[in-house]
Amino acid sequence: MTKKQKSILFFSLLGLAFAAYAPILPTYFLSDDFSLIGQVARHGFFITWAKFLRPVIVFSYLIDYKIWQLNPFGFHLTNILFHGLNGMLLFLLIKQYLTLLNFLRPSLYAFLSAALFLVLPCHTESVSWIAGRTDVLAMTFSLGATLCFVQMLTRRSKAIVISFFCFFAIALLSKEAALALPGVWVIFMAAYLAIRRESPTRHHVLMVIGIVVGLFVYFLLRKAVIGQFIGGYGTKFHINLLQVGIINHALKYILRSVLPALPPATERLFHSPLSYLTSGMGIFIIGYFLYRVRKKLASPEGLLFGACVLCFLISLVPVLTISINLFSTESERFLYLPSAFSAVASVLAVFLFFSSQRAAVAAI
Repeated sequence: MTKKQKSILFFSLLGLAFAAYAPILPTYFLSDDFSLIGQVARHGFFITWAKFLRPVIVFSYLIDYKIWQLNPFGFHLTNILFHGLNGMLLFLLIKQYLTLLNFLRPSLYAFLSAALFLVLPCHTESVSWIAGRTDVLAMTFSLGATLCFVQMLTRRSKAIVISFFCFFAIALLSKEAALALPGVWVIFMAAYLAIRRESPTRHHVLMVIGIVVGLFVYFLLRKAVIGQFIGGYGTKFHINLLQVGIINHALKYILRSVLPALPPATERLFHSPLSYLTSGMGIFIIGYFLYRVRKKLASPEGLLFGACVLCFLISLVPVLTISINLFSTESERFLYLPSAFSAVASVLAVFLFFSSQRAAVAAI
């Protein structure tokens, strides 16, 4: 790919982000925006960090405030720019990973995945709400760390290792959702080794050990700064994954990862016998898809599709105790990081389903 082609591609992705979210630029502050940005305006960087350790987000508000004062246009512009940047980083990540796996047309897969990610309807809260940028910024540094991790699978460079831990640290200090990343990386490594039919080496083991040590240091820092290891809304809330509603929450997240908020008028249908018909149709569609692609599931594309589904589920773990609303954009910001993997999985699923590349591209 030439520099000109790369430039066109990146500007296309950035333009797609602006095309989707330009209408938010003239809108005002909303809800928690007043409190968060107000604190930064009054006290600067050293505001009270209660329950959450997210200094990177505070720093981003401070920079916006120094440039734009209390003009919400600039804050919204930052959100859109980082959303577009995330699309570009997702493209680079998927392209590099598929290249390592010797996939044909890695740029096509990567571009379609990034483009789909940028316009998924479940990003409204994260991008449109200034206070929702925690997920957008955490995603930026999470993708940066993952990009370095993929490079580390085959390269032993001190610069890459240092960059990896820097990105990982900044992601953790942006939002706690980045705690799911080690699970994602293990899946990336396992898929890489499975598709290439290789065994893990000492280098791969040391990578995992380094990540565990990094997490240990992070939790010590949390304890020192906010006085507790978990924080947030409390231990019982965040790590109680055995509560009854977890499965229901997971199903809602899966549904909302691909669909926009449903019309409020349809809520009553979910409490009627028609809901069983809808569920049955969903199960039938999934069953038909698996039947149609059953012979391809053992192929590299099939294995990578399964890996992306697992990454989606793993990245949901930190938020599974929190429900998402099917009929509004409330809480959909928790899908921002997981949706990167659902976007890639969706693209792979379409290519598995259709035998024609043109038909697959048209369907996407």
